[in-house]
Amino acid sequence: PLANDLALTLINSPTITICGGTFTPTISVQNIGTTTVNTTRIQLKVNGTIAESKDFAPNLANLATTTFSFNPVTQNSGTVNYEFEVLLVNGVADQRPQNSLLTTSTS
Repeated sequence: PLANDLALTLINSPTITICGGTFTPTISVQNIGTTTVNTTRIQLKVNGTIAESKDFAPNLANLATTTFSFNPVTQNSGTVNYEFEVLLVNGVADQRPQNSLLTTSTS
């Protein structure tokens, strides 16, 4: 087991059927690491451009889960790609990058 491993488990919003308008991007995470996650930085990209890089202070124990929300985003028409990535866990790079990235496309 690794000490600092925060897994992105689900993109709650946006869903693939969102059709325009403003919504709040939301993701679910789980602490897979052995150390409590006191701080994390997660980045949201929209069509490859950084929309937000946000710090959270979840105090998340081993195997615990929580949900994080970002600032509202306006969905344009057409296909839009969203990417969420864990950048830091407790001030260091996530030790298992394989579970630190989730993407979805909406149209």
